[in-house]
Amino acid sequence: MRASQLLLLSALFFALLLTGCNGKTAVINTNMAFQMSDAGKEGVAYLDRVGTELQVGLAEAEKQAQANKNKNVAMLKFQQRLAEAQHLASSEQQHVMTIISEHLRSTLNAYREKNNIAVIIDAEAAAAYSPKADITQKIIQEMNKTAVTFQSPTATPAVEAAPTEAAPAQ
Repeated sequence: MRASQLLLLSALFFALLLTGCNGKTAVINTNMAFQMSDAGKEGVAYLDRVGTELQVGLAEAEKQAQANKNKNVAMLKFQQRLAEAQHLASSEQQHVMTIISEHLRSTLNAYREKNNIAVIIDAEAAAAYSPKADITQKIIQEMNKTAVTFQSPTATPAVEAAPTEAAPAQ
């Protein structure tokens, strides 16, 4: 009940805001932009590479732990490596999401300015909208014009993204 009231209040706020604006209103499905853009796809591929490297490292650590005669110490070391891997995986996921979010935000702002759009709202926040207001595919096309690469600020070189000719995200 409370979420629907907040949604209605948000829609009313935007409607009031727009009555004083000469610009247009647009809607975007941000989840689709994340999933379907080249940046989103490369982010998923990068996280897959990171995950594979972490799994290989953990498998090696597990073998070493099993071969160690002092099982208690070996198990503690393995648990420490596991915790470090989980922390690294979480950090990498946050890193990727930040890069894609910044890329989406800058693309939205440039598109908004270029097309004289006053407000762009997420499709999930809109109670209803015309399909003509949906700019999701246009934003994905614009996002795809700028290559985004992912390089880990925390991972070992073996986990870095494969080299590309694209410039790093800003």
